Amino acid sequence: MVVPGSSESLSGVSRHRDFICCLPVDLSKRVLGLLDGPSLRRCLRVSQWWKRLAKETVEEIKYRHQFQIEIEEMTKMWSSIKRVSPTYANIVEVPIPIEDDEKVDVEVQKVNESTLHL
Repeated sequence: MVVPGSSESLSGVSRHRDFICCLPVDLSKRVLGLLDGPSLRRCLRVSQWWKRLAKETVEEIKYRHQFQIEIEEMTKMWSSIKRVSPTYANIVEVPIPIEDDEKVDVEVQKVNESTLHL
């Protein structure tokens, strides 16, 4: 219960609590990422911790935006290509099993499907 005109509850605990510093960093930045630009800029003035989180959040938003633009450009570029390379379509990766007592790493070998007799 909060006493009117007071910032403390009857238990003596302040009703204003910095919940952001109690959260994991990723979750804190996700919460700050939900804010609009002016609100996020105001977060720079709350504390050094909030300033760091807000700056990182702004950088991540910029990065995601640039990444989205690049994905859209690649999608447009690849949408004009309608066929699959016959050479690429015939390459199949075949894992080669090894016995349990062997301690050797085996790489996946690429096999041309046209040379297989199925």
